[in-house]
Amino acid sequence: MKLNFLFFFLLSFSCTVAALIERAHLAGSWYPKDKEKLIQDLDQYFSLAAKKFPVKKQQNVNALIVPHAGYRYSGLCAASAYQTIKNKPFERVIIIGPDHGRSFYGIALPDYTSYETPLGLIPADTDAVNMLAQTKTIFKEIPNIWKPEHSVEIQLPFLQASLQNFSIVPLITGKLTEQQFTTAAKQLGKLVNDGKKTLIVVSSDFIHYGKKYRYTPGIENAKKFDTQAIKAIVNESYKDFNEVITKTGATICGKDGIKLLLKAIELNTFGHANCDLVCFYNSKQITGNQLEENFVSYAGIVCASNLTLKEEQALLKLAKLTITEKLFPETKKTTDWFVPTKNMEKPLGLFVTLKTKDGKLRGCIGRITTDQPLYKAVQAMAQAAAFHDSRFAPLQKNELPDIKLSITILSAPKPAASYKDIVLGKHGIILEKDGKTAVYLPQVAKEQKWNRTQTLQSLSQKAGLAKNAWKNAHFKVFEGFEFGEKHPL
Repeated sequence: MKLNFLFFFLLSFSCTVAALIERAHLAGSWYPKDKEKLIQDLDQYFSLAAKKFPVKKQQNVNALIVPHAGYRYSGLCAASAYQTIKNKPFERVIIIGPDHGRSFYGIALPDYTSYETPLGLIPADTDAVNMLAQTKTIFKEIPNIWKPEHSVEIQLPFLQASLQNFSIVPLITGKLTEQQFTTAAKQLGKLVNDGKKTLIVVSSDFIHYGKKYRYTPGIENAKKFDTQAIKAIVNESYKDFNEVITKTGATICGKDGIKLLLKAIELNTFGHANCDLVCFYNSKQITGNQLEENFVSYAGIVCASNLTLKEEQALLKLAKLTITEKLFPETKKTTDWFVPTKNMEKPLGLFVTLKTKDGKLRGCIGRITTDQPLYKAVQAMAQAAAFHDSRFAPLQKNELPDIKLSITILSAPKPAASYKDIVLGKHGIILEKDGKTAVYLPQVAKEQKWNRTQTLQSLSQKAGLAKNAWKNAHFKVFEGFEFGEKHPL
């Protein structure tokens, strides 16, 4: 009797565990079921994307907007965006897909603990799912929602081909009120900033045109509406994107996921996020049938805490010119060429660093936070680093040709519960004790080849404190990305 009961218990338990694995249902139709064939196809999409849609290497990618059609149609476009996260150290991916088959209110949570594709199992981040589930009015389990829906699954092989050792928080959007978009974005923001390196992937095709989709505003109008929607996303404007959808009825199936992302950006979840279109085409361009009446547009969009290469170059030139004009006022150069972009108007913390040609520090001053537009703060900090760093004599005219200048853009600082939470190379560190403060940028420890103890001892001394004062100090951390001159200007 006891053996029978034990057998029944173990059988019940094993069945429960098996039920928690969601298995791919698109393999063999929307993408290859055979593992080797799938790997081969993904490699080909990435290779073609690198040739057709080359992108600047992004240092701090925060989010992607990618299509979710069969790979024959949208695989190239998806690869154009996913190539920017290849081998990045993301630990968790929040995937937001739309509901294509049912109507419900809120956002559906996974009812499984892992998802199996031909490339293997991906664990769900159950702690993150449970955290979201606390907002019961929005995040909830919806019975039988996952098996018929394709928008999340179609992303998984691309993620497996791009990342290692990551978990997922898969979500399907239903109907949401405007206030719920804000509440949900705040909850997602908590995950993005909880210390686990997190990527958001929004799964969305763009305009579906034709009688099949009950949307026929005219092909030229469809093109215009796609452009308007993408422009709103690139401008990171929740309001503008919402107005495009409302006024045009644009059949962008993942519009609510896009709205959640734009609302998160609006709430400063990622700091200085910058969204760029990296790929756009429609299904007719893949089939080659330009007379086709029904077609779907696909876009790949990458959001990162980076400036564009042109913006970086312009800011470096502006900083160097500011120093040059101070040293050589008689040969003042015009700044008529400089037109600040939207990114340059943002009030961002930054440091300007000067080094000699042999790599020695010659000045470094910055602001963790500022109300000034970025371009004006760059000018102010460039002059301060050159002429007012108390550790060095003011820069001299003869030194200028050998000076290399770099700029480090900072995220907003956040309290660290303990010095143990500081990740060297990733975090900039603010030490505070007894009214004294000192700051190191993220790259300092790596450049000096210090361990954490050595870094904190040096930081204590920089603040004018005893060598081991860090043991009882308070810390804040921030992240930053650095760009600089390859050669003296």
